[in-house]
Amino acid sequence: MRIWHSASSYRWSRGSPMTWMITIARNLAIDMVRKPAREIYSDDSELLELPADGPTALETLEASEDEQTATQEQHNVLSALQALHPTRRDLVIAAYIHGESREQLSKRTGIPVNTIKTWIRRSLLEVESILRGKDKEREQVCSRAPQIDRKNQPELGAAMG
Repeated sequence: MRIWHSASSYRWSRGSPMTWMITIARNLAIDMVRKPAREIYSDDSELLELPADGPTALETLEASEDEQTATQEQHNVLSALQALHPTRRDLVIAAYIHGESREQLSKRTGIPVNTIKTWIRRSLLEVESILRGKDKEREQVCSRAPQIDRKNQPELGAAMG
């Protein structure tokens, strides 16, 4: 209900709808934990049945958010690497994934060590540039997105199922 009533406060520029809804759920969970208990049990048997070592709901939400962020970052890096020239992409992968030294790459490819170093550096700068471009693109998309207002809430509810 809190999500439904707060739909007009959602802003694209601050994040995805899923992140916004998870934040509301997270804040409600924190409020519930901080609120004094209304029921007092005379019997502690229910407490003994609770798992002691499992993650809390808050820890589970945070882990889920971290996993989603890591997956998105991994996808962005892989697509940035795909944009590189295949030879340079292979050098970056050999150096940073497989741990080959610049000298090993030079011997294997027959390209001078200093050229290998230059190509890898330029490739990393290109990947960084592509990733920064994706960040700017995401910011532009968020800033152009329409804002949700109260009169659109019934459609929002129907769309969310």
